[in-house]
Amino acid sequence: GSLEDGGETSTPTIKELWPRVMDRHQAWKPATRYRREQIYKDHIAPVWADVEAGDITYLQVQDWATETLAPKFASPGTPSQIVTCLRFALEEARRAGHIESNPCEGVYITATGESTRRRGGDSDATDAERNTLTEEQVERIISHITVPVYRDAVRLLAACGMRWGEMAGLRAEDVDLQAQTITIRRTVSHVSTGIDPVRRPKTGRTRVIALPTAVLPMMEERVAANPDGWLFPSPRDNTFLGTPGAGLWFGAAVDAARKEDPSIPEGFHPHSLRHTAVSRWLAAGVPMTTVAEQVGHATVATTQRVYAHIMPDSLDRIRDL
Repeated sequence: GSLEDGGETSTPTIKELWPRVMDRHQAWKPATRYRREQIYKDHIAPVWADVEAGDITYLQVQDWATETLAPKFASPGTPSQIVTCLRFALEEARRAGHIESNPCEGVYITATGESTRRRGGDSDATDAERNTLTEEQVERIISHITVPVYRDAVRLLAACGMRWGEMAGLRAEDVDLQAQTITIRRTVSHVSTGIDPVRRPKTGRTRVIALPTAVLPMMEERVAANPDGWLFPSPRDNTFLGTPGAGLWFGAAVDAARKEDPSIPEGFHPHSLRHTAVSRWLAAGVPMTTVAEQVGHATVATTQRVYAHIMPDSLDRIRDL
């Protein structure tokens, strides 16, 4: 505990402080709240739950970050998020006057674990470079999918480059078959029990994308069959189509396709179907600004960073002028 007026007094434990964190940060997006709750349960509570805030020192936190967290991860991003959650809890103690300073301040974050496939941040570019399929490889994966709605979902993602949640959230009202456009108004995904799975798109705004002719007949059938509900309903309960885990139907189809074509990346994820679509557009000369709008990137700079590897001869084109 902390020393106060010459005597030792108890201070709140981390498990007592954590609910205050969640109460203070009501403005966090549902996905952020869910992620930080999971971080607390998986990484913080097992170590710090019963420890009083006044007993935690900077060196203890630094040793935990270096000796326990760093070996588990190949990127400092996740250890940093974990320490940040502990810092939030200790900040509640500091605000209430239980401790003078936050022992998480100044903690140096490292990552010494083995390299694993990662998504997000700068790893998007690596993901795009490693996981761009040919049209033949996409069709090979689809050939090993038996459920029609799953086959259609994969084909649309590879053609339009939208995110899984955006595809799963499509309704008939979002599709203009005459104009061959789709309006992305929402994204859907399970975040946590009691939280509405329907949210605004990732960038927070509606966008209109092109519907390629190759998938137009399939979308016509989807609209006709589902005029009032999800265009891609789950075959199990008719709700929206959840993202398939690695051990489910998509992973099984990828594994089967890899036996026929080992060049298909191991562990290929549905999100990476975006990269196949983009590589096709850039090869056809579609402007980068249009590509950015189609895939829903907040800025063109993001698109340029992620897909720079697809245009390795750009400088050569200028030299040849």
